[in-house]
Amino acid sequence: MIKPEGHMVADFGRFHTYQQWFRDSNDIFKRSPIMKELIQPDREGVKKLEQFVILTLWG
Repeated sequence: MIKPEGHMVADFGRFHTYQQWFRDSNDIFKRSPIMKELIQPDREGVKKLEQFVILTLWG
């Protein structure tokens, strides 16, 4: 049995926001954070999204 859809979306979002968040200015592949904050945003996730936009998109 799998979790309800809302729980799966929340788990997926937490994983991408907190565990897969990658920030290393010396990374040879120039990777950037991957996240999902559209469906179930939280305050800390939105802060990281803002940081991503400011540092990655606008430089």
